[in-house]
Amino acid sequence: MQEYKRILTKKLIITVILCMLLNIALFLYGQLEGRNINDVISDSRQYSDLISRLKTQREESDFEGMFEDVTQIIKQDKEDGKESSASLVRLRKKLKYLSGFTSQVNECLQQAEQMRGKKLFSNKKSYSYNNILKTAEDYSRIADVKVVLVNDMCIEKTIEYKYTYYLLAVCMIVMIYECFKERDNGMWQIVHSSKSGRMILALKRFIFVWIYAFVLTFIYFVSTVIASVLLYGVSGIWKAPVQSIETMSGFTIKCNMAAYMCLLCLIASFVLAMFGSIILALFTVIRNRNVVLIGSVIFAGAEYLLYKNISLQSRISFLRVVNIINFFDINTLLSKYANWGFKTFVVSSKVLIITGMAVVTIIMSVAALIKSVTLRPFGAQNVLKKLFDKAGELYQRIFALYPPVIKEMHKLIFTGKGFFVIAIGLVLTLYICGSGKMVFSESQKEYDNIYIQKGGEDYSQLKSEIDELNSRYDSIQKQLKDMQEAYKNREVSDDEFLYAVNAAQTLKYAIQNKEELINKIDYLANIENQYNKKGWLISDRGYEQFFGKYGRLRECVLVGLMAAIIFIVVSRGAEIRYSTGMNIIENTSAEGRKKLALKRDFAAIIFSAAVVLILSIVDLGFVSRMYNLTYKNAPLVSLSFIGDYLGKGIGRNAVIQKIILSSSIAGFLIIRIVLRIITGFVVTAAALLSGTFAARKKNAAVVPIVMAVVVLITVFIFNGLAIF
Repeated sequence: MQEYKRILTKKLIITVILCMLLNIALFLYGQLEGRNINDVISDSRQYSDLISRLKTQREESDFEGMFEDVTQIIKQDKEDGKESSASLVRLRKKLKYLSGFTSQVNECLQQAEQMRGKKLFSNKKSYSYNNILKTAEDYSRIADVKVVLVNDMCIEKTIEYKYTYYLLAVCMIVMIYECFKERDNGMWQIVHSSKSGRMILALKRFIFVWIYAFVLTFIYFVSTVIASVLLYGVSGIWKAPVQSIETMSGFTIKCNMAAYMCLLCLIASFVLAMFGSIILALFTVIRNRNVVLIGSVIFAGAEYLLYKNISLQSRISFLRVVNIINFFDINTLLSKYANWGFKTFVVSSKVLIITGMAVVTIIMSVAALIKSVTLRPFGAQNVLKKLFDKAGELYQRIFALYPPVIKEMHKLIFTGKGFFVIAIGLVLTLYICGSGKMVFSESQKEYDNIYIQKGGEDYSQLKSEIDELNSRYDSIQKQLKDMQEAYKNREVSDDEFLYAVNAAQTLKYAIQNKEELINKIDYLANIENQYNKKGWLISDRGYEQFFGKYGRLRECVLVGLMAAIIFIVVSRGAEIRYSTGMNIIENTSAEGRKKLALKRDFAAIIFSAAVVLILSIVDLGFVSRMYNLTYKNAPLVSLSFIGDYLGKGIGRNAVIQKIILSSSIAGFLIIRIVLRIITGFVVTAAALLSGTFAARKKNAAVVPIVMAVVVLITVFIFNGLAIF
């Protein structure tokens, strides 16, 4: 029990809680797709209302009839020149799947029966024949499943979300890393000399890994499901067959959604426990835990590259299938139907993969238990160890020549393990920037092409075309008014009058299709008249997703992430000074404490500026590529959502007004980065003060509490300064 108390430190508990909050934040962010939370909730309610309306009009099992009704509505919207709602398009796709589910299963069973009768597959000792038998047997289990139409987005989005498993793996590695602190503080020699203590200690750690895995997975799953329920609702879905979700069509076990969620949580717990046992075994067998940590990161990176770059048709596709990334995609592992085997032996791929990992886990765990007894604190010096020691000595000689500021930077990044925090921050930044992409409609894409081809600084040609359209429409409307009188007096034939009506209607639709361009040109004319500032005709869409109202959440999450990275690394650097006794040595320095403190603070400031700059460049690069942001040299006021601030709220301020009217878009982006860097300096000061205070008072809980407050305040301020 004392060992478990030692492992469950305040720092570990706070790490688990922060990762859980991060998990929920990433899940919510991934659902937005360029919208705000209220839009997502409204969209889900609209989807539920559409389902309820269809069920009242037709029988609940008449999916084909419902599909025809929805298709007709979408067709009518297209004829009227309207964009069908996302809920309607989603419902059509859902009904298409549900209407074909039973026939798809029956077709699979019929094909299996037909193939069995063919001479090519008639050999009963062949893999092909036995695979056909197993496929027919598996799918026969769900042949009588009655899929239902419900708003199952809550379950669908939860099971599709993968990042829970990766964060669980991170929490597991952090916990295991804490287990082996005795190798750093000199306790290993005492533990090694205790009678029968080594084996018992190793056993306790393996048991704790399994308990920790099950408890942690349950908490993370429940928190994610609660977030999903609050977002999408949960009306009447738990008893619905899980095959009602399209991605679960290959899951051949008959169960409802509630049972599947329990099964998924259970399998995820086993996977995490096996992963933790393997990592614990590596930490036990290998003397230096940092080597294991770095090796694990390199291995995970290599596995990710293999997973991304090897196709399933490749000769080495097994490297993609037997892959840690694929293994942690637990829902796909369970829901995708595939069999492996040899001759008469055929087994489900999911069973084979999980069993294989279980065997590897048992072998490595047993080997680690044996090694924990024989491994001594001080091993023999091999050639590789001697080479590393020599390289370390050479580096220390070179390092001694570095200026103090560089040494302080080294302490932040390497000694304090700051590079791990930065690496995690970069991965999260890539996720935040790469996900939640807003998918624009075809008409919006057409507008954006017009902006590129005919917009920009000189848009006189487009303005002339629109003016000509308006002039023609006014002229034909006048003619039509005159013709109405003549038509009543039978002075104009039916064909002539109908031709004029159709011509007017065609011009009306043409003008309506250019409504956004007309509004934008009117906005630019108003800005030029009111502020004597000429704007460019450019699209607002991409920029509004970047730093407009639709990008506000991404912006706040990124700023909060930057603040957290800076705070963790800088405060850790302050703690190291006291834990290593460097503060005592610094007090006796000939240069004096103030000079050393100044250099230390300067190094922290450089570090914070570098973090902000790197993450901001990554953010800008990803979003620019995602939305094809053009005309960055255009005046900022060209963006109508920015011009809307003029004379309202914060836009009444003379400084803000001057920035809006005098800056280009590129200049404004630089101003935003500078503001982030200044914020980083403030966060750095808070981190230095709280880290030093925590080290002096020996209270580790101070740092995460202050960090949470600082991050929340930073996010709140940036959310208030919406324009920036």
